Parts: sequence; C-alpha cells; structure tokens
Amino acid sequence: MKRYLLFTFLLMSLVLSSQQVSFKRSYLKGESATITTFTELSSLDIVLTYSVISYDITHTGPHTIELHLMKVDKNGNEIWDKTIRKDTTSYTANRFCTQNIDEKKDGTLVLDLIYPYGEKYILVFDKNGNPLSESYLHNTFGDYNIQNQLLKQRGKNLALQDGSILSIGASFTTVKPKATLSIIDAASKIPFDFVYYRGYFNDGFYLNSEHLYTVGVEQSDSNETLVFSDLKNDGMVNFHIKKPHNRNEKIVAADLFYGSTKIRVAESISKKDTEFYVHVYDYDHQGMLLSSTTYNLNCAATTINLDNLEIDWALSNRCKSEQSQTIEKMNANAELAFSFSDSFDSVTSLRKIHDGNYLFCFTKAGAINLWKLNAKGNMQSGTAAEGFFAPNPAKDWVTFIGTKETFNQSAKVKLYDLTGNLLRTYSFGALEPITLHMGGLREAIYIYTILTSDGVELKGKLVVNQKY
Repeated sequence: MKRYLLFTFLLMSLVLSSQQVSFKRSYLKGESATITTFTELSSLDIVLTYSVISYDITHTGPHTIELHLMKVDKNGNEIWDKTIRKDTTSYTANRFCTQNIDEKKDGTLVLDLIYPYGEKYILVFDKNGNPLSESYLHNTFGDYNIQNQLLKQRGKNLALQDGSILSIGASFTTVKPKATLSIIDAASKIPFDFVYYRGYFNDGFYLNSEHLYTVGVEQSDSNETLVFSDLKNDGMVNFHIKKPHNRNEKIVAADLFYGSTKIRVAESISKKDTEFYVHVYDYDHQGMLLSSTTYNLNCAATTINLDNLEIDWALSNRCKSEQSQTIEKMNANAELAFSFSDSFDSVTSLRKIHDGNYLFCFTKAGAINLWKLNAKGNMQSGTAAEGFFAPNPAKDWVTFIGTKETFNQSAKVKLYDLTGNLLRTYSFGALEPITLHMGGLREAIYIYTILTSDGVELKGKLVVNQKY
C-alpha cells in the first residue's frame, strides 16, 4: 500500500510539471541582443547566454556592451536573467560571445567569455548565476562578432571531476590562430596551454581516462585541412589524422562522436559557395579509417551534430531566395529522417536533448529565440512523454513512472553498462506497465534508453544495489 501511494504521488508530481513536446519562445531583450549558446541542465531547465549593446545617443561612442546569463524552465519560461559582464566599445558591431556552457555535478556552471577584441576567460557560477571564480586564458582568434566565424570556431569547455577545467579552442600570438588545449588548475585557477597546429579546435571531442579525441581545422595560406586527433591527458599526441581540401573548399562546421567500437567524425564543406557537402568518416579507436559517406546538400550546413548513427544539421538560408532556414536529420541508413523549414535565421546552436527532441536558438527581428522540435522534426502541441524508474537504486525490480504520453505507445527498453555494451532489451505493448527485473545484474550503474513507437527517446541512469 505504501509503495502504491508513493508511486501515485510521484506520478502526480510528474504530470503537474509535465514538459511540452514543442515550443517557440521569443524573448525581447533589445533590438541589438544576440543569443550565442545554451545548455540543458540535469534539472531539465535551460541556461543560455546573450549579448546586447546600448548605443551612445550620439552614435559616436563609447557604447556599452553586456553579456547576460539567463535561465528558463523546461518549457522555455523565463526564471531569471543576470548581467554577468559589462564593458564599453567604440564599434557598434561588437558583442561578447559565449561558445559553451557546462554543468558540473553540483550544479555549478562553467562557461567561456570572449571579448570582441579576442581575450578569452573561463567563468564559474553557482546554480543561481552568482559568480564564483574566473580565469584568463589567452587571446583567441578575433572577429567573433562575425556570424560565420562564431559558428566555425566554436570552442568547448569541460569541468573535470578533480575540479580542473579543460578548454579547447584557438589562441594566437600574432594574427594566425593556433589550435590550443588549456587545462585550468582547480586550486590556482591558472591555465596551462598546449598548442598544436595553426588553426583551431572545433567543439566536438571525447575525453576518457587515457585519451582526448578532438576534431579541428588546420589552416594554411592556400587551404584548410580537417584534423582528427588523439591527445593524451598530459597534452602529448598519439596521432593527428588529416583530410586536406582544395583552395576553393571551406570547412564550415565539424563534429565528433565516440562510440564503443568506433569514432565518427563529420565535416560540412562549402565549395565556391555553390556546392555543399557533409563528409562522415568512421574510424576505429586507433585511427584506422573504416568507412566514409558523403551527403550532397542544397545549402551549407552551418551547425552539425552527431549522435551515434544519426546526424543532424542546420542549413543556411543564404543560398536560397526564400527567407527560411532548414534543419535536417539523417538516419542510420543515410536516409532523410525529417526536414523542418521555417522563418528562423542563423541558428547558432542545435542540440538533441534528454527526451530525443531538439532545441535550437537564433536571433531575428530584435529578439532572441529558443525553439523546440519533437523527435520527428515537427512542432507538436501537447506534453512530452517523460518519466523515471523507481525505486532507484534498485534491488530486484524497477517500474517506470511516466506520463500517459509514454504509456499510450509501445516501447523498447535497452540497458547498457557504462562502456556502452548492450546487456538487455525489453519490449512492452501500449498501456502495458514497464517493469524490469534486475535478477542477474551485479551492483553497478547502468544506462537505460526507452524508445517509443512514436520515435521519442528517453535516457537515464539506473543503479543496482543488492543491499537496498
């Protein structure tokens, strides 16, 4: 009886806080406001950054620029908005830029700050947006206020378990950017830089106890080269694998996905601004090329994301006559899974979130915008399928506690260990309770995925503890 009452309470709490499948949110933050990036938190809330400039009334300067950290709930409703940096500039096009936000286990937020003239800082805030610390990194490649540079040279930060912070991106000593890995000491907050080649790291990387796999772009006076690297945690190089391009081919975006048996690398190419491709390369963990695939596109893919065997991208509208942009997803069979077009413009961040749906942000018509698509690439009304397993930790069995949107569909549940090995698969019909028996599983942390017949994917962690 107590167990029944507990589950009823948990289900009621979930329904009352249900998440919308899709939404379009527009935030009026001033005509000059520009959104740069966002991240989904473990609480399912979302934090984003935007920059705004207040022009001097005479338009001669100095003008005031601000960087804001803003939090919204899982349905896009604003919770708070805080100014985290302010400065002056003589140029009306200048903005602050944040390329990445990372959440630590304790809710601490780690983000980068790039000044319009190229100085880069790592800022640390508590979960309520209050500042904790900052570290000066180095000069980065300039022109971050130019949209194309912002997309191409997006960096990445990662807050490590020992309290140190790893940041990859670009630095420069004269006018040429250099791909740079910075490790910020947890105690001193002082960074140590490793510089590798002329160019920059992109935001795609994977880190484990021995390896840091990265993807970047090497630049010369004549051409650009895609670089897939395996770096040790001490900054030493295991390998650089290079894919050079012709002078008239430009790398617009790139990404990397680490799998249990292979590593997938993708790049978006624009050739003379008239031909557009995405190349996908599969390597083993030692850097041996296994296969490659090329997709021909109508426009340049300005943002590209890899997720296991799937790939999605945002296509620019600059090669079209109509004022619309497109987000596309390709499935594991290299077939078009969906194509979504609307009047959004210059997507600066596109991500698949916990429930298998998609969030993306852009700036248009004097407003910053955050939109959410369902897993099939549509704007769908109603609440999302969501929930969790209980009890967790588990001993003998667990039951999924979810919204009716989950139970109204047939579903498959897959259970993996932390290395990505598939251990068990369960199938359930519509309206059938999702109960898993834990017999035969050792005490450990497992990853589960629930895939419904409607294409919605839920992910989470499940702890098995025989003493519970």
